[in-house]
Amino acid sequence: MKLSGIYSDGMVLQRDARVILRGQCSSGGQKVQIGFRGMTTCTDADPGGNWEVQLEELAPGGPDELVITAGEEKRVLRDVLVGDVWVLAGQSNMELPVRRTLDRLAEEIRGLDLPMIRQFAVPQSYDFHGPQEDLDGGAWVTANPEGLLGFSAAGFFFAKEIYERYGVPIGLIQTAVGGTPIEAWISEPTLRKIGGYEATLEQCKDDAYVRATKQRDEDRNGQWYAKLNEADAGLREGWHLADWDATRWSEFEVPGSWAGSDLESVRGAVWFRKEIDVPVAMMEGEAQLALGTIVDADDTYVNGVLVGNTGYMYPPRRYNVPQGVLKPGKNTLAVRVITTHNTGSFVHDMPYKLKAGGQELDLRGSWKYRVGAVTEALEPQTFFHYMRPAISTA
Repeated sequence: MKLSGIYSDGMVLQRDARVILRGQCSSGGQKVQIGFRGMTTCTDADPGGNWEVQLEELAPGGPDELVITAGEEKRVLRDVLVGDVWVLAGQSNMELPVRRTLDRLAEEIRGLDLPMIRQFAVPQSYDFHGPQEDLDGGAWVTANPEGLLGFSAAGFFFAKEIYERYGVPIGLIQTAVGGTPIEAWISEPTLRKIGGYEATLEQCKDDAYVRATKQRDEDRNGQWYAKLNEADAGLREGWHLADWDATRWSEFEVPGSWAGSDLESVRGAVWFRKEIDVPVAMMEGEAQLALGTIVDADDTYVNGVLVGNTGYMYPPRRYNVPQGVLKPGKNTLAVRVITTHNTGSFVHDMPYKLKAGGQELDLRGSWKYRVGAVTEALEPQTFFHYMRPAISTA
């Protein structure tokens, strides 16, 4: 037996409303029974095995079990709550996960375990041939220490506040997709009525065009990075190594933008290095390196050891430094910054520090830099589910 969409273990149903459950049996015409909270609701599957029932005026509470039977088939959905269900729509501000707020809000979530708050993240996909009847994957996640970091930050803190106020279970359905224009959420008939999108709609209905575009993007990106890596003197000569002499390199103030500097027009690889003095007290346990956010991509080394890399500009750079990599006294940080098509930057108003042993070292200030390679700008990738109209993400 197949259940549609968000109907699974741990789900949250809307209270005091008409709730529709739907699914599919292995064969048509079967009688389907849904048992929930001591009540039984019945229906008959259509010839294709599809069925739909309505549950009326459910009171808040739970957890409970919901049992579905059709002939010899049986499904038991466990840990089901009834409360208030909210849809989280929009772009990156709503999509931003809790894990990216820890610089400021780590204490707010420390030790939280709120089993009455759940989130279902709708898998991101697109289909230009029409609305889809079902979702491809997804699961309900509880706001506990294991699952909370993947929640929408805006959604979670909203849910936490109203749960504390009313004591009613909260379900969040996360549908936000960063960077999507409003056209991506408008139906095809409405777009055609507005006008001006006909050529794009027809183009995107061509599966061969979509496949070819994605393949061209992949090939172009691969060729660009291969050319950059081959040309990068820093990779050839080992500018990341702890004992590399950077005394004659130029200076750059971190954080800061390439704009207005000699680096403004550089698209390629620029290497940055900084020496820091680490006290013995910071040798205990694992350290964390916080490097704000960087435009566009980076490879980051501590004493010649790669501790992390990020391929695009938005995620905060928070890299764990394994025990044994740092040493008492002089240590070297090296950051290879790759600018693909934007003006590079160590973004302001973000933390730049090394944290270990309950202490912090401020990494702001003068760094040394040298250009490793200059290349042409990389043509931006075609994100069909971000930039093209009439897609479906649900």
